Amino acid sequence: MPRTSPVAWAENRWDPLEWEPAGLRLAPARFAAPLTWKKSKRIVVQPLHDVLDEHLPFTVMDRIVGMVWAAQWHTFLVTTRDAARLAQYMQCRTPGAIVNEFYPFFAAREPAKAAFVSREDIANDLAAHWPLSNLWCGVAVESQVSAEARISWLLETPAALRFVRYTASQTALDLRTITLRDGDVLGPSLYSLGLGRGLDWVICGGGTEPTDLSWLQCVVEQCQSAHVPCFVESLGRAPYQAADATRLRTYYPLHGDKQGRSLDDFPPDLQVQQLPMGHVH
Repeated sequence: MPRTSPVAWAENRWDPLEWEPAGLRLAPARFAAPLTWKKSKRIVVQPLHDVLDEHLPFTVMDRIVGMVWAAQWHTFLVTTRDAARLAQYMQCRTPGAIVNEFYPFFAAREPAKAAFVSREDIANDLAAHWPLSNLWCGVAVESQVSAEARISWLLETPAALRFVRYTASQTALDLRTITLRDGDVLGPSLYSLGLGRGLDWVICGGGTEPTDLSWLQCVVEQCQSAHVPCFVESLGRAPYQAADATRLRTYYPLHGDKQGRSLDDFPPDLQVQQLPMGHVH
């Protein structure tokens, strides 16, 4: 049976990496899992680790992208904090490099198909369909500072869909004021005229630290004004409402999931769980 996802905005999780004494490495026993899931799913890739971590070589991402190509009936969601490295990979990685890493697995797993599909066939298909339509790229942000540092790189990343996952554990987030590397400001439309692209989806939620619900409400309002789909995934472990005059915290009661993921606990204006329907497989 496939592993269910720990996040509501994805239907399955795929953990192609595992820990060993020397660090993270590809887990052979789990790597082939998406090929065994026959029903189309939105799959979050390695939700507890960053597959674009600077300590991992790009060859790891090559194998993951190879699987994205092979399991085209799924949609794969990759989230990273290293947005510059994501942009570098998606801009510069060659189909040949991806195929060199992925093809030995493909030939061993699917020998009948490999008899008719060569390395060159896969490389040509990757080149013709890059960026792959079933690979969604996102950045994780925790504050205005981290958003400023990462969202510009995200918008420079070739991708079928670009999303932001905001964990509201530090400060409020104003996406409209994000200044991009070319000096452009994202603005109320959450779109860069200079780059000709904008944010396609925003996911927000609370974390382990106390979360001011107004931070989430502000993001929802920004997305609604810009007509960008927004998905509120949780209220966090300790959601609170702050009075304007005294700023005293009134903690919001959680009756269901203690991570704040039960929709029944959400205030009405945060019961927003939209998917980017035009992109969903």
